[in-house]
Amino acid sequence: CNYFSEQKDITEHMRVILLNWLIDVQLKFKLTCQTLSIAVNILDQFLSIKNINRSELQLLGITCIWIASKY
Repeated sequence: CNYFSEQKDITEHMRVILLNWLIDVQLKFKLTCQTLSIAVNILDQFLSIKNINRSELQLLGITCIWIASKY
């Protein structure tokens, strides 16, 4: 689904920037590709349900990585 029509402060370009940063985090901390995949899935599910501010996007991304690493 395209949840960007519902988001007021987040754009597709901002998501791409966040994903590039999450890849850097994954490489720095030597996380598996599966952890990154789960994190992106959690991120997309959360953004499809709740609107967030752009100032909280990076915090949401790192929280998704943290939750995914617990799996």
